[in-house]
Amino acid sequence: MKKMILAAFALTAFAANTYAQNATTAAAGATTPQAQTQTQDAAEKKTQIAASALPEAVQKTLATDAYKDWKVVTAWQVTGAKEYYILDVQKGEEKKTLKLNKEGKEA
Repeated sequence: MKKMILAAFALTAFAANTYAQNATTAAAGATTPQAQTQTQDAAEKKTQIAASALPEAVQKTLATDAYKDWKVVTAWQVTGAKEYYILDVQKGEEKKTLKLNKEGKEA
């Protein structure tokens, strides 16, 4: 019984210490990787576009043997520090997402 009480106490002390460290870090204004990602994403603008509005280089990539059987379901243009396109494609029941830059190369 003593061992269980000591183990519970140790676990509680560890959790309290971890919480205190996180609270101190947050109060000091430190940014977490998640906060940095959100800031970066906020600078990017994502706009849904028609597949026919994709740049010619991206359309040429989609016409190659690797993608010719895939149909573009949705297309997104992302602008910000870099411009690229996110394409949800489907071939039969199989689905995947492509990320291509404006030159039609994988981003």
